[in-house]
Amino acid sequence: MLLRPLRGWAARALRGFGRESPGIPAPGARPPGAQHRAWLPDKGRENEKEKKSVICVEGNIASGKTTCLEFFSNTTDVEVLMEPVSKWRNVRGHNPLGLMYQDACRWGLTLQTYVQLTMLDQHTRPQTSPVRLMERSIYSARYIFVENLYRRSTWMLFTASMRSGSSQEASSQLRPLFW
Repeated sequence: MLLRPLRGWAARALRGFGRESPGIPAPGARPPGAQHRAWLPDKGRENEKEKKSVICVEGNIASGKTTCLEFFSNTTDVEVLMEPVSKWRNVRGHNPLGLMYQDACRWGLTLQTYVQLTMLDQHTRPQTSPVRLMERSIYSARYIFVENLYRRSTWMLFTASMRSGSSQEASSQLRPLFW
């Protein structure tokens, strides 16, 4: 039921980038017998051919983002990048994702920093198609997950320094695991 509207949306998005569906004329196509006017090349049309878009799919955990992206991965004109969860589960033999679920106060910021680095890696890769679909944007870690940790007062850096009044004591409790 959900995939039918997504198919229509995908068809419209691809048409906007020069990938026409059968039976639909290309934008700017002339009818038979129409005269061609000799104008200087239109800069807008040249840039339109090079135009690329990045679409980030956001949603709650286990809401179907991956399923949606797997559907579009079968389309050859769309580059699909999913969350690199396997990287988050194995960093030099450690599982920062699992550690975060065990103790969000201690490992939440560590995980979200690493998540943001891996997402930055995906965002800065050269784009190979006119449309790139990504699972979450680089801003999700900062404006959703880290903000939530901060508001719930489960961020060790802040909570420990508030209790003791000493940021030096708080920083001594934070030992790097992965470096």
